[in-house]
Amino acid sequence: MTVLRNDGRYGSTTLKSCMGLICYSRPDLIPNEETDYAVSVLDVQETDGLNTTTSNVNENDKVWEGKGMMSWLLTEKGLGAKVIGRMTGTAGNEDSQALEVILELMPVSISSHTTIC
Repeated sequence: MTVLRNDGRYGSTTLKSCMGLICYSRPDLIPNEETDYAVSVLDVQETDGLNTTTSNVNENDKVWEGKGMMSWLLTEKGLGAKVIGRMTGTAGNEDSQALEVILELMPVSISSHTTIC
């Protein structure tokens, strides 16, 4: 995790590490021969520009970035794309800080995306 300079409100990590944590904590969400997941990430910087807290933003006004299929992200070579999240906890106290990256996973039938690209 890297804390970004703009007053420490935001940080970044790799999307691949987020996918790995999801698979570790929710093995039922690991893509399989029947189901994959379309992954989107909330653009917290853009959404926060609409209001002071994401929870006060209308669901239709949130800015989502499509990132592709979960299986593609997990098998991508190297570290993969960076994503930006919001730092939570007490600023200046690394032990109490965490990076909140908000993801949306939409189940997709394998047969509907295997031959598109």
